[in-house]
Amino acid sequence: MNVKERAIFFRKDLIDKNIDYQVVYIGNEFCCRLLPDKKTLLFALNWCRKKNCKLVLVLSFFMDQHVKPIEELLELICSENPTSEVVINDWGMVNMLKNRYSNVKVLLGRLITSKYSRYGKYPNAFFNFIKDTNIIGLEFNTINDLLLNYSQIIQNRLHCSVYIPYSYVTISRYCFWQNSFEGYFRNGISGCDRKCKESVAVLKRIGRQKIFIKGNAYFVREKKWDLTDKINVDRVVDNEAVVTTG
Repeated sequence: MNVKERAIFFRKDLIDKNIDYQVVYIGNEFCCRLLPDKKTLLFALNWCRKKNCKLVLVLSFFMDQHVKPIEELLELICSENPTSEVVINDWGMVNMLKNRYSNVKVLLGRLITSKYSRYGKYPNAFFNFIKDTNIIGLEFNTINDLLLNYSQIIQNRLHCSVYIPYSYVTISRYCFWQNSFEGYFRNGISGCDRKCKESVAVLKRIGRQKIFIKGNAYFVREKKWDLTDKINVDRVVDNEAVVTTG
């Protein structure tokens, strides 16, 4: 597999050790409560500027009470670089980014693409729709998902990214750490102590892969991901920092 650039999720202990990347991701795909505050985002922007790395903001699915904090992050990153890349995992972001941040380059995240990619073919209406937006590419949960849809990606001249080594299995609005559905609906981003950042739960299954639980998301670690050298991938995203602790 030919890779144009490599990315890593922002976590101080990992980015200082790992030098084989050109892009830094910050944010979370699965829970708005794990998005950075403005101070952390500004620190990451300054750090990437010094290291000559590109910073990509990753946004999760959201509800109404999360819109304002997300807008504040978008305003900050766009004030530094109007053509920043943003990964979205909620269709509700498309019009906002098109109308208010038209220079931003948008990537559709795994929560959106997995609904289509596992079936091996995206409907033509999908590509017709994104032509009228600032969406430049798709991100894939596994190499197999990418391979199933690779010809359509190339045909439509879209950027493609794939995540390693963890693929997500499912997510829930139930948080394993908060032990509650209600808190997610009643409270904003500030109504969480983010215990999941400090630990990960592991479900051991006899004869089957372990499942890693991080907040409201469930993952497996892919044993083999570099399956072919016949495809070109724009970006490989190392998501070790999303699942492990540091």
